[in-house]
Amino acid sequence: FFFFIHMPAYEIRLSLVGSEMCIRDRVIAAVPQDLKFEGEDTLAVIGNNTTIRECVTINRGTSDRQLTKIGDNCLIMAYCHIAHDCFVGNNCIFSNNSTLAGHISIGDYATLITAPDKRIDLSTWETDKINGEIQLGKYTLISPGTSIRSAKKITIGESTMIASDVTITDSDWHGIYDRTDYVATPKEVIIEENVWIGEKSIVLKGSKIGKNSIIGAGSVVSGEVPANVVFAGNPAKEIKKLDEKSFKTRESLFSESSTYLEDLLTIEKKTLEHNSLINWLKSLIWPGK
Repeated sequence: FFFFIHMPAYEIRLSLVGSEMCIRDRVIAAVPQDLKFEGEDTLAVIGNNTTIRECVTINRGTSDRQLTKIGDNCLIMAYCHIAHDCFVGNNCIFSNNSTLAGHISIGDYATLITAPDKRIDLSTWETDKINGEIQLGKYTLISPGTSIRSAKKITIGESTMIASDVTITDSDWHGIYDRTDYVATPKEVIIEENVWIGEKSIVLKGSKIGKNSIIGAGSVVSGEVPANVVFAGNPAKEIKKLDEKSFKTRESLFSESSTYLEDLLTIEKKTLEHNSLINWLKSLIWPGK
């Protein structure tokens, strides 16, 4: 069931919050940081058994989608930001400092992992000319330092794995000769299911990467990558073909017999076991000890 919370406008307006939740020192259903928002009644909907840790901000929707929605059994760790009109599926895990701009959709069982010095940045660009959109499929993995930025549309298929410090963009962000042209003819990026993108790779506008393919570390992808191949280099070129047989994908990690989710929660609990008010005060007086 849901609890209904109606707070004063421009602070927390409308929120539907599921049962059995853990929410600490956060801002839920805040006014969207979007200039087109004109004070309309919109929602933030949070499912059952979802944990939202300290200093998380979640903005409610705008007139576009009318709501921001987070599914059941999610873990949103400290300092995450989920902007207006985002849809987050069930059983997702967002590590500390993950940030989602507006109009981002994330499927069930997605995992976003950050590091203290490497956040994840999923950004969409919205103006009177363009309206960016990002869609992540089920079971996707995003690693520390990854930046995905859209002025048109970026689609990432189910069970895709993205290593650390990867950049994916559907725009040049400035014209070659007109440096004030911030639109710069964006082109949609499509990454099909079960793709593996290696560390520090760059996927440029208009690229399409086929099912099961691998992009080697440090590659620059521009154009089309067929299914079931390994591409690497700058510019990325075919290195070898993969056998077209059944792949074991990340979906298998979330079967009933898997302990993957429990292991992640155990690691998080172990990492935070020494967090306390006293230890926080000690860190202010004796930093670095």
